[in-house]
Amino acid sequence: MDYVKVIKSFGLGDLLNVIRDPLLKWMIVMPFGIAVLFRFLVPELARWAAPYADLVPYYPMFMGLVVVMVPMLYGVCIGFLVLDERDDGTLAALKVTPVSLTSYLAYRITAPMLVSFVTTLAAIPVAGLASVDLVTTVVVALVASLEAPLFALVFAVLAENKVQGFAIQKMLGTVLAIPLIAYFLDPRWEFVFYAIPTFWPIRAFWEGISGGANFWLYVLGAVLIHAALIAVLLRLFDRKLHRYA
Repeated sequence: MDYVKVIKSFGLGDLLNVIRDPLLKWMIVMPFGIAVLFRFLVPELARWAAPYADLVPYYPMFMGLVVVMVPMLYGVCIGFLVLDERDDGTLAALKVTPVSLTSYLAYRITAPMLVSFVTTLAAIPVAGLASVDLVTTVVVALVASLEAPLFALVFAVLAENKVQGFAIQKMLGTVLAIPLIAYFLDPRWEFVFYAIPTFWPIRAFWEGISGGANFWLYVLGAVLIHAALIAVLLRLFDRKLHRYA
């Protein structure tokens, strides 16, 4: 019941705040815009480059970017909302409301995951650069959705204001792109990316669409590293919350 109260208290407010913010409202629709752009722009680039290089074998690489970009955008969106709540005194006001900090944290973890999961499920077929079976789509969308609360918590823990938030956003963009290098490397060298959380859902996606035997190992790796990082960040955020609430 407490969690239901949190949804009623914060859900509509989050939606209104996103709609009112000129930056955040674009982040909501951007995943679909990116997916549509990939669907039409990448094949066009491939046709243009055909006399010089064959880009079709790299379509899965572009699709891997779509997989993790969706939850990153929603994670960043939630991160900025948390910064606004802190600046507005909403977090401090929690101590005089019936909403517990535990329920608030549960909401902040599960809400972006759910939205990211549903959106990623839609974005993968919209991008349509590779044939993806239903199991791969659902499982990868689910593990990739763990990126959303992870990125949101990075904002909540590290940023003290929106200026720092924008700096973190740029940093996360780099973290998002680095694992794509693994597509060009021998699998024996991919261990250098193991500490980067975005590597695991991307690699699971590539393994799934290629019919590789290690699909579930990469899925398990994604779950474990995200669970560990979220647990650490959640503890740090909880400490930070108690300073405000």
